[in-house]
Amino acid sequence: MKSRTISIILAAVLAFLLPQLAQAQIAASNPLEWVALAEGNELINGQIDKQIKGQTQTAVLQNSIAAEFNRIHQWEKEYNNYLKTASGFASSLKACTHLYNDGVRIFLTLGKLGKAIKNNPQGIIASMSMNENVILEKNENYWDAENVSLQKVTFRYVLDQATALTAYESGEVDGVASIPSSDFARLKAENAGVQTSPSYGTVYYDFNCSAEPVNNVLVRKAICLAIDRQSIIDNVVQVDAQPAYSFLAPGYSVDGKDITEGRESFGLSATADVEGAQAALAEAGYPNGEGFPTLTLSYYDNDTVKKVVEAMAEMLKNNLNINVEVSSNEWSIFYDDVQKGNYQVAAMGWSADYVNPMSFLPLCKTGDSSNNLFYSNADYDALVDQVKAENDPAKAAELTLQADAIVSNDYAVLPLYYKSNNYLMHDNISGFYMTASGNLFFKDVKVG
Repeated sequence: MKSRTISIILAAVLAFLLPQLAQAQIAASNPLEWVALAEGNELINGQIDKQIKGQTQTAVLQNSIAAEFNRIHQWEKEYNNYLKTASGFASSLKACTHLYNDGVRIFLTLGKLGKAIKNNPQGIIASMSMNENVILEKNENYWDAENVSLQKVTFRYVLDQATALTAYESGEVDGVASIPSSDFARLKAENAGVQTSPSYGTVYYDFNCSAEPVNNVLVRKAICLAIDRQSIIDNVVQVDAQPAYSFLAPGYSVDGKDITEGRESFGLSATADVEGAQAALAEAGYPNGEGFPTLTLSYYDNDTVKKVVEAMAEMLKNNLNINVEVSSNEWSIFYDDVQKGNYQVAAMGWSADYVNPMSFLPLCKTGDSSNNLFYSNADYDALVDQVKAENDPAKAAELTLQADAIVSNDYAVLPLYYKSNNYLMHDNISGFYMTASGNLFFKDVKVG
């Protein structure tokens, strides 16, 4: 009988192996891990308490994680000693930068692992090998264990996307959690197992609504109309995504229906409306771009974002006849400038922390710490407060759409496309699915 397992690569890459056991592999070697592991420990223990009711697996699991904590803390000591003796400031700075970059990736990866454990209570951690993998094995005490065919899932942590893709295409793993944008079109054309599911998030650019010239709603409208979203999706980022006309993403449903279904487009379209954009700019006092000051598009260090910014700059120059500059910085400096309002138009976006519009609405509320748009509208604020207090989901959805319409008609952001989760899974694996919050479910997976 064929063993029922899978192997997956997570983090920069998620790889799944299914013709074996259901395995989940993650490798990590960073001080940030202990934070994620602490949360994971609490989550795992909670599941075990509920599912296994104090069986000896609890103690085994705790001891295993405690051992990993000790390994992490020992590594921290060694790394700190290195920093103290590193020759020269540049060497230390480089080491710290590498530590930060890897740490963020690892932290996000372990967060995904926590979600996987939470959403697959039929599995418990059997072993965890830092820098290599985390293995989940079937829990025979799960209430519906007889309908779970997978025996094990191995999540492997692979930092380099190209390496993970090679492992997938060679059959070493069954799935990969992220796809290099440069390979997306090829893999889809080859029917190589590309999977796309909606993600509760939006890629957009912030307008600084308090800064000239984008403090003028007509200028913001002109810019929004001048962008060819479909071209950015197809030719720049090369992903399977839906053009966005609002900051509020689809993905939240009430009574089985997405609340954004049938929502208007607020005058925007997938392709550029050059005539409409020029008319809005002329109404703002800049006919054919005359007298319009140089517009700066700010972005953070990222190859894909750089390509998007450059494409947008070209579109605005050609469609509005205005001068556009681009400005780049590392994330910490870039985001500090955004928070302080030192920008005109800045690369941004939002992935919801939970599947509810209230994860989005504070982004535009007056005085909210997450409002980096410096946008303010009393009617919008009042509606958000009503949504917070409303217990009827249908009524709350109605109020949410009213609030969304206010922000969207004010063009407070420059929406590009709604996010999606793109990953790979071989065609002999079936029964899996991913939610809008990015949680991958394995309970009903079949291998064959």
